[in-house]
Amino acid sequence: MVNRVNAYQVAGSVAGMAVGQALAGPVTALVEPRAFMLGSALVTAGVVTALLSIKPVRRLGREPREPAGRSIPVSAGLPT
Repeated sequence: MVNRVNAYQVAGSVAGMAVGQALAGPVTALVEPRAFMLGSALVTAGVVTALLSIKPVRRLGREPREPAGRSIPVSAGLPT
């Protein structure tokens, strides 16, 4: 299940980068570059704020590791 979620996340990220790169040129022809960068920064800040407003996202932690650097299996409480 986690692998499938990760695969969708990666596919969405790759597709999003392609769309962003395809739109960046035409948008900069219509909008001043400074305004475009400011708008991009505001959108990014808004997305980060929205994600951090979700309690389970804020509570995400690191996976515990053994001193040798190997992961310690931790039950997520999800059925497998």
